[in-house]
Amino acid sequence: MVQWPEGASRQARDDFERMLPEAFKVAHHGLATYGEFWPFAVVVDLEGAQRLARFEPDRNRPGPGEVLAALRRSLREGDPLRAAALVLDVHAPDLGSDVVEVMCEHLGSPPVAVRRPYTRRRFGGRVSYAPDVVGPGTPSLLTR
Repeated sequence: MVQWPEGASRQARDDFERMLPEAFKVAHHGLATYGEFWPFAVVVDLEGAQRLARFEPDRNRPGPGEVLAALRRSLREGDPLRAAALVLDVHAPDLGSDVVEVMCEHLGSPPVAVRRPYTRRRFGGRVSYAPDVVGPGTPSLLTR
């Protein structure tokens, strides 16, 4: 179980606990099926409804930075949100591993980064995970 910041409200903790499993489930599907995934987000609106948010590119293979920028822009310009979990497939040099990084933000909490290191077998595509690493996050979607 993830230790959320002491300053996180009960609602923030509950929303994080709902978003995180969905984020890792969708990321795992992409890694196991395609060997990668595009940036996406799990968001919670002001009424508490949770949904998946993705950017659908106009062309076949835009760069990941382009997809990430467009996703951030669409979330900032869309309906107001109380929580967002931005999910990325990145390399973490400090962990010496590729990681699924989930940047959790909430109006009632400081941001939190949950990184799940993984390895993917070259043949067969099996994905193995190491324990989550939790630390302070960087806000990029919500303003408090």
